[in-house]
Amino acid sequence: MLQDYIDHYLENSRVTKAKHTYRGEVTIARSIKKCLATLQIEDVDSLCYESYKDIVRYYHVFTRCKNSSINKHTAYLKAVLREHGYRAHPFLLTKKLRDDTEHTRVIEKKDLFTIMRYVTELNRNKNSLIYRAVVYLLYETGARINELLNIKIRNVNLSEKWILLDTTKNHKDRVVPYSHLGESVIQELINKNPQKEYLFWNLIKKRQLEYNDVKLFLRDMMKDLDIKHVHPHMFRKTMATSLVESGANTKTVQKILGHESIVTTEIYTEYHLRIAMHDYMRHDISQRVVSAIENRSGGLSITQSVKKRA
Repeated sequence: MLQDYIDHYLENSRVTKAKHTYRGEVTIARSIKKCLATLQIEDVDSLCYESYKDIVRYYHVFTRCKNSSINKHTAYLKAVLREHGYRAHPFLLTKKLRDDTEHTRVIEKKDLFTIMRYVTELNRNKNSLIYRAVVYLLYETGARINELLNIKIRNVNLSEKWILLDTTKNHKDRVVPYSHLGESVIQELINKNPQKEYLFWNLIKKRQLEYNDVKLFLRDMMKDLDIKHVHPHMFRKTMATSLVESGANTKTVQKILGHESIVTTEIYTEYHLRIAMHDYMRHDISQRVVSAIENRSGGLSITQSVKKRA
């Protein structure tokens, strides 16, 4: 049975992969199994090249999945086939759908200021400090939410203001700095923490803070502030864009974000026309040319010189 293969692959993932990766696979596996059951694809022999179109049609009709998400699901099914020795199965020859991923937007400055004011003044319950620190450090460090929630207290250097992230997307440790906002909450966060392993601890539920905790907090915050869309990854992109707009070297931003390629960082930092225009005008490559023309024109401005010739 094909579904047994999926279960076996998922069990291997539970043992060999990071906890957050496994959780993501559980969701994908559940979705694929439901799709295959609906399409009555029960075993490997009933899965063929043409089945790909039926699977894509299922996700377009019965779910809200975009092409990028459908590609993840079909790629997972292909991985299951390869895991069980099917290296030349016709389904493996199918091509991915066109990527329709919408890149994460930055948080507008007025909304960012409103959010920071909101969390600074937050005093609702025991976890108010926790969520204040989450928002502060998401913005100051540019860490992904899973990286942030898995920060160990022992990896925080209070004197030099940096944090070692040891649970990262590419499984490579990296150091991220923090500044005034982080400094204002980290020591208090540690002092009020009843355990000494994880920096972020849900004081109400008495366990490590989880992504769903943050998700619910941001949902309530958006409702209170009448802001339509904010999610953790937007703070990462906003931080990167703010650094570049302030004159930071793109290589520096790449190092902090942990990107393998500088191209990813350039896409990530919203290096759009406004920033390009700022850099262009700051360097003003035409100034020497204009000065030379004006000197030879007896002190007339270049505009006056052109009008005189006309």
